[in-house]
Amino acid sequence: MLYEAEKDFKSNKEKISELNIRLQTAEKEKQLLLEQQQRKQTRNIAYGLAGASLLIGLIGFLTYKNTRRKQRIAEQEKELEIQKKEKILKDQELNAIDAMIAGQEKERERLASDLHDSVGATLSAAKLQFDHLAKNKDKLESLEELFQKTGTLLDEAYTEVRSMAHLKNSGVIAKKGLLPAIVTLAKNASATGQLQMEVQDFGLDERLDNALEISIFRMIQELVTNIIKHSEATEATISITQHDTMLSIIVEDNGKGFDPRKTHSKEGMGLSGIEKRIEHLEGTLEVDSTPNKGTSILIELPL
Repeated sequence: MLYEAEKDFKSNKEKISELNIRLQTAEKEKQLLLEQQQRKQTRNIAYGLAGASLLIGLIGFLTYKNTRRKQRIAEQEKELEIQKKEKILKDQELNAIDAMIAGQEKERERLASDLHDSVGATLSAAKLQFDHLAKNKDKLESLEELFQKTGTLLDEAYTEVRSMAHLKNSGVIAKKGLLPAIVTLAKNASATGQLQMEVQDFGLDERLDNALEISIFRMIQELVTNIIKHSEATEATISITQHDTMLSIIVEDNGKGFDPRKTHSKEGMGLSGIEKRIEHLEGTLEVDSTPNKGTSILIELPL
């Protein structure tokens, strides 16, 4: 019985040892399984965070791209609007210039027609009288009467020319003189709003000679036309100063400027015509201009 008991004890002990081994193995397997699950969970969390970061980055990139695209569209629309306004202003300037040129051409045609129809007819009659006198000077008895008639015709022609000149001058210089006409010219040049032209006068309290005022106005008118057509300026100034024996005129703008050495080859600039007017008046002309730095023109005329 003792032997059987000892045998059972050993058998139970072996079973207990085997069970302990199985229990330890099961614990290790459970621990390994938990560690694997934790690693898998950690990996899944990492994948999720990476995916979320990537998604957030993609959303941020797309948002940035969309914002930039909207900004570019807004800038392009703004640029188109600016170009549209510039085109409208340029068209207005060109229309104003075309209207001025058309008006000048129409005035020239009217003046030519008046000269041909009125003064031309009177001078033709006077020429016929002189031809008759030249051919029959030894045969005519009433020379004094013919001379009187011829003189009357010449007086009529002179009166007609003077009347037309006065009528034309009154349209350009008006009744108040040179300064109001220049102020009106500057106001018309500033009408579009793209160019602001200012007139400054010093000492110009009395009227000048009518012919001199017309010449000065024509020169300033030509310079203002150049500023409108060529300079692309936004600001311009006309300064007129009367000294005791000299009249100074300065026309300045902040436009793109030009090379004065090349203006003689450009008929459109009109400076050669202005130079001829100034030479005729025994004055001087100085041009100070640099590309992209504006233009300053000084005219001095003796009084």
